[in-house]
Amino acid sequence: MGYDIRGTPMWCDPAMIGEPFAHTYLLTLPTEPAARAVAGELAGRGHRLVAVRAVDPAGPGRPEFAGWWDVFSVFCDPFAGTVPPETAAVEAIARGHGGVCYGPGGGAESTVLRTFIRDGLVHELTAEEAERRRTPPARPSRHGRRRPRPRRCVTGRHPTRGPSEPRSPSA
Repeated sequence: MGYDIRGTPMWCDPAMIGEPFAHTYLLTLPTEPAARAVAGELAGRGHRLVAVRAVDPAGPGRPEFAGWWDVFSVFCDPFAGTVPPETAAVEAIARGHGGVCYGPGGGAESTVLRTFIRDGLVHELTAEEAERRRTPPARPSRHGRRRPRPRRCVTGRHPTRGPSEPRSPSA
């Protein structure tokens, strides 16, 4: 998945810009208890829909995950069209339980919520519940990085402005 220079997902249809956006995740875990624990953590972070299903060994290209469990989730993103800060957290949750994470994918919130396959659904939150549970994104500092203050050189020359004024004894 790619993003353009503004952080907009490249699969994003320009006609849906401005419509609420939902990110989808697929996590694959080695055991059912691990999958259910991860599902609870995702719901605790404000994921609207979370389902747990056994990996289909006949599924395309995943024979190495026979006997594992999939967790599917939907995270409705209030910062539509940007790289979701939630992705790093979801990846860390999957790794912490011995699993892997695929995603985010996504699309228009109304479409994603309507087409989500509800087999194995273990959590379904209202928009209000999800908002209350959502971890607020880290805010960037208003001041940005502080610039180092220039230091006076032993030679009496300012490092960027040339010779410095002599200091008075009272300073």
